Amino acid sequence: MRCSTGLDGSESRVQPEICDGIDDDCDGRVDESLNLGEPCVPDAECGQGVLMCGGEGDVVCAIEGGVAEPGEEICNGRDDDCDNRSDEGVCNGDLCAERIPLASMQTLLGDTTFLADDQNRTNCLGNVRGPDQFYAVDVPAMGRYVIGAAPLDAAFDLLFWVAADCERADNCLVADAGQDEAGRGRPEASAILFPRAGRFTIALDGRTEGDGGPFAISYYPLSAGERCDDAIVLSVPGHFVGTTARNSADLSARTCPAAVPTAGPDVVFRLDLESPATVTAALTAAAGVRATLYFTRDCGRPDDGCLAGSTALAAGADVRISADLPAGTNYLVVDHPVGGQGPFSLSLTGGN
Repeated sequence: MRCSTGLDGSESRVQPEICDGIDDDCDGRVDESLNLGEPCVPDAECGQGVLMCGGEGDVVCAIEGGVAEPGEEICNGRDDDCDNRSDEGVCNGDLCAERIPLASMQTLLGDTTFLADDQNRTNCLGNVRGPDQFYAVDVPAMGRYVIGAAPLDAAFDLLFWVAADCERADNCLVADAGQDEAGRGRPEASAILFPRAGRFTIALDGRTEGDGGPFAISYYPLSAGERCDDAIVLSVPGHFVGTTARNSADLSARTCPAAVPTAGPDVVFRLDLESPATVTAALTAAAGVRATLYFTRDCGRPDDGCLAGSTALAAGADVRISADLPAGTNYLVVDHPVGGQGPFSLSLTGGN
């Protein structure tokens, strides 16, 4: 035993507690607060492990008794089912043949963390060395449609391009312009002119090797959300990624937000609530974009129906508002002061 003298004695052997089966700190407990025996997933072995003491007083994740227990394969970069392969058949959209359908007016959440780098060179963007994700969009007719993507991790520098042929990514319609490092963690969006009806591919990528993470991606006609009568319907909770570029300034609020006239391009959203709810809207704008955000009951006269509003204090700053919304139809407007426009990412949280 180490605790052979008093805690304050001249020969005290009190030490910080480590994982060694000894009461190092002399409090009458052994290896406390180390979570020993709790389940974990070992890095270098297959199967479910538990937290155990290592050989140097540290805590390690190991398979107790050396017996591997195969589990269900999930997209996590590990060999969960013990067949010496990782993520086989479970990481949807990792290859062109596994493109994920993205419908018009739909927002999907994804994560490239455990995906492979299948397209590391394209004339659209040059060298793009991050893991990539592929989506398929069915364009109904020639026209402009918005593709928007936003990282949900501030460290993720997200890029994308659109190709007519997934297997030939260089056959691109447009490259995402947001390649400046200032765009790291910021949304990207482009209003793309599709030359015909048909199926096209969105390739979502990261700038540098291993540059990946969670994200949201949206696809919608440029005309959606342009005016009150074609407001984009959002649910709570929900995500949306878009842009105010190429939109007109249809709404103008002078007191909602207070003292910040919003005469820039806007996008209008509609929330249809069955009962009153407290809803929080959080907006992240592209670098250099100053945005405003407000809730209103009256889309035609937003100041008269104002429920809450806020404006970014500086270009690229986040905007967040909360409001007690009544049951029925409410509107949420992404707007700008004079001259502002650009990509944005929007998330809604809350409930009754």
